[in-house]
Amino acid sequence: MASLPALCGHGSFRVGEWAAYPSLNQLVRGEFVVRLRPKVMDVLAHLASRPGDVVSKDEILDAVWAKKFLGDTALSRAVFELREALGDDPQHPVYVETIPKRGYRLVASVQPLEAAPLVAVPGAPEPRARSRARAAAAAVGVVVAVAAGVLAMGRIGPFRSATAPVNPKKIVVLPFENLGAPDDAYFAAGVTDEITNRLVSVQEISVISRGSAENYAGSKLGQREIGRELGVDFVLGGAVRWERGAAGRNRVRITPRLVRVADDTQVWASVYDRVLEDIFSVQSEIARSVIAEVGIALQGPARSAVDRRPTANLEAYQAFLRGRYQAANIYRSEQDLRLGLRMFERAVALDPGFAVAWAETARVRAMLHHVGFDRTDVSRTEARRALDRALSLDAASASIHFDAALYHYWFNRDYPRALAEFALARKAGGDTAGLLSAEGYLFRRQGRWEEALKTFEAAARLDPRGWTVLRELGTTSLYMGRYADAERHLEQAIALAPDEADLYGFLAETYWTWRADTGAAEPVLRAMPKSLEPRQVRWRFWQEVYRGDLGAALDRLQAGSFDVIDSSENWESRGLLLARVYRMLGRTDDARREFEQVRAEMERLLGQRADDPSLHSTLGLCLAGLGRNDDAVREGRRAVELVALRHDSVAGPGMALALAEVYTMVGEPESACAVLESTLAKPAAISAARLRMDPTWAPLRSQPCFAALLAKPRDAKGETRESGAS
Repeated sequence: MASLPALCGHGSFRVGEWAAYPSLNQLVRGEFVVRLRPKVMDVLAHLASRPGDVVSKDEILDAVWAKKFLGDTALSRAVFELREALGDDPQHPVYVETIPKRGYRLVASVQPLEAAPLVAVPGAPEPRARSRARAAAAAVGVVVAVAAGVLAMGRIGPFRSATAPVNPKKIVVLPFENLGAPDDAYFAAGVTDEITNRLVSVQEISVISRGSAENYAGSKLGQREIGRELGVDFVLGGAVRWERGAAGRNRVRITPRLVRVADDTQVWASVYDRVLEDIFSVQSEIARSVIAEVGIALQGPARSAVDRRPTANLEAYQAFLRGRYQAANIYRSEQDLRLGLRMFERAVALDPGFAVAWAETARVRAMLHHVGFDRTDVSRTEARRALDRALSLDAASASIHFDAALYHYWFNRDYPRALAEFALARKAGGDTAGLLSAEGYLFRRQGRWEEALKTFEAAARLDPRGWTVLRELGTTSLYMGRYADAERHLEQAIALAPDEADLYGFLAETYWTWRADTGAAEPVLRAMPKSLEPRQVRWRFWQEVYRGDLGAALDRLQAGSFDVIDSSENWESRGLLLARVYRMLGRTDDARREFEQVRAEMERLLGQRADDPSLHSTLGLCLAGLGRNDDAVREGRRAVELVALRHDSVAGPGMALALAEVYTMVGEPESACAVLESTLAKPAAISAARLRMDPTWAPLRSQPCFAALLAKPRDAKGETRESGAS
């Protein structure tokens, strides 16, 4: 089989009349630009490598997903999305043909192109890999990538009244189908989102989270089956067509339909054909009709909430939606977050009265600070100004109070103030999956682990098929030593979001911590979407270290083009990992060189952020590697002191483990064992099994104290217990 680079030249080829760019995950036809999920583009590229041949499902699964880790559900979904993007009819295919019981065949012609055109975002930094794909796609007119951004407004989730009745009507709003041009998909998603928000404002209605609803986009399941899976009373779906007329006379046609799940009856349907400028009114009319059909009478404030509009400026609103896509959550790259920030700043420049856009500006700046991308005083000042502006415009907004909570959490680690803002958000809008999840994060920071777990479970009930809540349930269970639960939640999350690499990493970490099982972790990491993104490299690096293949671990690091892996909780760089593996290999001079380079960088950064525990922790490791023992211990202890002052139970174990590593490196085994013993008694991704296999602790293996702490039986929380206890 021809390799993709050989086939595609510079990562581009033409399928029929569509030009495909795997390096950007884009399909382009004329002015239409469609961004595909990476796995969908991988399926197309694999079929394009053998045009006209029948390619079996097993072969595609092996090539794209590394193994049949998820069965063929992910493949069926990918083919469906590909056909949707191409406008292909499976009954009369011109691109992808299904060969029953055999596989798929690409029937369109394939022609290599010389180069893939890269589209730059004005003022944007040069992005890499998947970040480049997102940024490029977002810059080409109005692209389909924005559609996901509209739905990504579910970052917070819909708010509803805290005084909702005990048995509200339960509704799911499925993503409205786009019947217009492919690059209008963002508009259909926007209609879905706005109708959802209006329904949520009614206290007698409980709306399933958008995170769960998105899983049924394009599903072949009937609405009754979908409704029963989600446990709702009604399913609202529909279609949207944006028609561009002469002289800029744009019209929009929306055809909603409401189905009662109990008897699979369509209880209401309508057709709305209006000029584009009426879009907000149409969305309110649809919401009011649905509310009436489910038997609820709107009065006073509830009617006002249903009729609200975030801005009258459609261009500002489009920028706002793009910003929310790029900066939907804290797991996005720095390039994505900065692009999102620029979009929000454009939105408020176009409409200075756009309150929620001001609040989102503060939120993104807070994220940039929290993850370590921008901790300057200028950014903090701008964030405070934006938040104050938002609150002055709309002090009653649940969404703005939610963003205010994140501001106090991420900038100041002021957990009581953040929880107070969450309470205001709840009073204004009620519980949502996003609000509950965010409170769960704070409870973890405060060491309230049982409360955190219960809060995430409550979020999951509002978002029954949301992969992000499953991720938090999985990681929390991992920290608490409930490994079987962690495995179950993370496997469910992967089935829902097979392209989210972090899920595979956390699952591998579960197997390491649970029973030092690199064998179980290996197929999981093999199935992880392939990339040179730093976090993925780190997980694969430790898998190789734990297997004892230090040469492969070193090769992986040397092939990386990144510098910093993680700068939020435990500052980590490629140089620090290189120093560690060189030390394990006995290459002392190489280790010292890397330690020295990282030391210089840490001291430079500490000149700007003297109270950052992660910097002190990393500096301590470097000084220990350079033989400056007293200084190393001082820095390690300072990191632990600083994180204790913040009462941070998530970052605390990382600082403690780094101090134990410093003690190990400087030849103080008893002190190292004491720190490890204390850390094992707390929720963290650490266990006796993982300590036993990690070569970091090889110098302690001959020490009685180390053997004693590994031999102590422990319960599911990591706390020691007496032998024979239940």
